Amino acid sequence: MFEDAWRLERDYFFGPTMRDVDWKAMRQKYRPLAARVTSRDELSDVLARYGEWEYARHLVTDSLSAGRIGYLHLRAMTTPDINQFVRDYNPVFNRDGLIIDVCNNNGGNIDSWILGKLMRKAWSYWQPRPRSRRFPASPNAR
Repeated sequence: MFEDAWRLERDYFFGPTMRDVDWKAMRQKYRPLAARVTSRDELSDVLARYGEWEYARHLVTDSLSAGRIGYLHLRAMTTPDINQFVRDYNPVFNRDGLIIDVCNNNGGNIDSWILGKLMRKAWSYWQPRPRSRRFPASPNAR
């Protein structure tokens, strides 16, 4: 399974910044991880190392901007990706700036929906009361 996935990436993946990728070196780097794979779920975990790449970009952005710039990566722009956008956008929506990384984006048709969210101003917020806070009993309470 790993060899097939590697060949597909090598032969059919295109990205302007990927022209100089040493595909043999990438194969050598990830093959030891794949050698321990015994199921499709485990292979998915190896492929999910890509998520670590996203997380690292998030941390670098936070560090370099002292938390003033937010980062999120859009893997695709299809309807199911709306939920991922919301999960990634909500924690960083009020930062001074926002990096929206569309590297390796598979395309889709939610760009106008995303732009609508980015242009919208928040007018109010809801926050529940903390459960640990105790209020004194009313003198009229029975």
